[in-house]
Amino acid sequence: MTHLELIQLLYKHKDTINEAYINKSVDLVSEELVDSTLFLKVANSYRLNSNYTTFVNSILDRVDYGMVFESYKDELANLVRYKNRFIQTKEDFYKENILKLIDDIYLRFFYRDKNISRLLRKLENEVSLEINIIIEQANIILENITELIDANAKINKTFLELKSIDDDIKARVVTYDNDFYNFGVSIDFYIEFLKRFITQTKEKRRQNRLFLNIARKIIDEDDKSLTKLLEENQNRFYNLEYSKFKKIRFFIEDDKRVKKYLKELQLSKPKKLTATTNIKEMPPQKLQMIDIDKIVAKLNTLAPQDIYEFLLNLKEIRDEKEAFKLYLHLLSFSNIIYEDKFNTHGIKVTRWQV
Repeated sequence: MTHLELIQLLYKHKDTINEAYINKSVDLVSEELVDSTLFLKVANSYRLNSNYTTFVNSILDRVDYGMVFESYKDELANLVRYKNRFIQTKEDFYKENILKLIDDIYLRFFYRDKNISRLLRKLENEVSLEINIIIEQANIILENITELIDANAKINKTFLELKSIDDDIKARVVTYDNDFYNFGVSIDFYIEFLKRFITQTKEKRRQNRLFLNIARKIIDEDDKSLTKLLEENQNRFYNLEYSKFKKIRFFIEDDKRVKKYLKELQLSKPKKLTATTNIKEMPPQKLQMIDIDKIVAKLNTLAPQDIYEFLLNLKEIRDEKEAFKLYLHLLSFSNIIYEDKFNTHGIKVTRWQV
C-alpha cells in the first residue's frame, strides 16, 4: 500500500475510524481495515492501532496520563557499540548509524518534552477526576520525570565522548547542544512545578474537607458546635458576625490582639484552654421547604457561572441566609467546579458543570 492509498483508505472509512478513536473501540469494521493493520481485534471488539492513535494525539496536541517515559537504553547501547566499532575500523557504515541515532534521540527528546508539557497542562486544568486521583497521577508523573534525569546524564556523557572521534559527528552533536541543554532545564522546571502542584492540591483537599465539615454543621443548624469550631480556629477564618442575632461578637485577625486574647484566656483558665462564647440560646430556625430537584434541574439547564449569585435571584429563595445554606448543600454535588476567586458577596465562586 502506498501513502496515497492509505490516505484514501482513511477518508473512505473516516466515520468508523472517528468512532473508534472517540469510543476506544467498535464492534464491527471493514475487512480491509483489519488487513491494513489499522485496526486490531481485541476480545470481541476492534481497536485502532496504537501507532495511529499516538500519531493523532501528537497532531491534535493531546496526551494521555498513561504516556510512557522512555529510558533510551537501547539507543544508548547501540550508540556506544557503533562508537566503539567506528573507533576500531573507521568504517562509514558505523559513522552513518551514529549520525542517524543522534538525530533519532534528538527527535525523541523533542517530542518527549512537548508531551510532558501537554501532560502537565492537562493535569493543572483537570476537572473530571477526584482530587485524590489527581494527586496520585501527579506523584506518578513526578517519579517518571525524575528518572529521566539519569537518562539525560548518560546521553549527554555519550554525546560528549562522540565529539572527540570525528569532525562530522562533532558538528552534528554541536548542532543540538543548546536544545539538549534546554531539555535538561525543562526537566528541572517540570519537577519543581509538580512538587508545588502536589503541595497545593493537598492543601486544597484539606481546605475542601474543612469547608464541607463547616457546611454540614451550618446545614444541620449545629450552631453551638459550629461557633466553638470557629472560635478554636479563629486565626484561620475571616471575621464573621451575625448582626441580627448577636450570636458572635467578633473574631480576631490581628496577631497582637490574638496573643492578648489568648493570654487573657490562659489567666482566667490556666488548667485548660477552652473556647469561650457569647452565644445566647435562640429558638431553632426553620427553612422554607425548597424542592432541591427543581433547583438542580435549573442548574443543569442554565449551568450558571456563579452558583451563589444564581441562587440569590431565584424566586424560591427568600433571603441571603437561605441562599447560602442551599449553596453549601449544593457543594456536595459532583457538578461543582471551584474558581480561584470570590464574588462581591465574599463567597467563593463556583460554577455548575453539566
